[in-house]
Amino acid sequence: MTPSLYDLLNVDESASTTEIRAAWKAAIADLDPTDRRFRAFNQAAETLLDPERRTAYDAELASSQPAEEAPETVVVPEPEPEPEPEPEPEPELEAEPEPDTDAEPTESSARPISGRLLVIAAVLAVLALVGTIWVWTRPGASGDVDRFDQREEAAQEAAEVAEEAAVPVLSYDYRRLDADVARATPYFTDDYADQYREVMGQLGGQATKGKLVVAASAVASGIVRSGDDRAEILVYVNQDSSRNGTKNDTLKMWVTMTMVRDGDAWLIDKMKVDTPLSS
Repeated sequence: MTPSLYDLLNVDESASTTEIRAAWKAAIADLDPTDRRFRAFNQAAETLLDPERRTAYDAELASSQPAEEAPETVVVPEPEPEPEPEPEPEPELEAEPEPDTDAEPTESSARPISGRLLVIAAVLAVLALVGTIWVWTRPGASGDVDRFDQREEAAQEAAEVAEEAAVPVLSYDYRRLDADVARATPYFTDDYADQYREVMGQLGGQATKGKLVVAASAVASGIVRSGDDRAEILVYVNQDSSRNGTKNDTLKMWVTMTMVRDGDAWLIDKMKVDTPLSS
């Protein structure tokens, strides 16, 4: 049976969005972004985390199931009739009886017909397999190819901006908090910039008291889902920090950034931070 996107992420077809997202994160956690499986997992998540694409994919999956089961059908030949008795030769001529051309085919002659039917069933199964792979490797295959390519290109631009923004947005030094905030805010939409300033304002006192220094580095990024003017990007970040001059262990995190297009630029409209051990 052809593996589905659900099989690829090891989830049930009835899995919730939360379960699919968790399975996807677990699948790519230890993969290099250049690994072919990394892109396959991302494409699977892009389809199954989008309600419209998931509905279309489920319909494609359901329609392909009967064709995939076709090879299991066994064609049973009808029972052979009793052979008709051969006519007795005329004594005076002693001629051999003519073969009966109207007789039913014997078991040996029926087998090639059964074989041809099974070959046809196998061809149908292969066609179903090709259709499933097309849906797997190109989410939204029923849509316009040019639009898909444009959307993928735009999402890649958003991913590059998100990866670049992760460094200033998730880094700060207690000795120059105002300058760090000013460096990060151009990456946000106006509404989210206000929230960021508020959070950093609350953090300022603690950062100064503990002499906190935080330096982030972006390891890789992946596209979760994308649209014409909106994309969800997952960025893998290592965050090194020190308190009162004492260095802490490196914190590894996943940062999900919701990016929106503003003219020719991509801006962060929302962020969610998870660590590998978070639920």
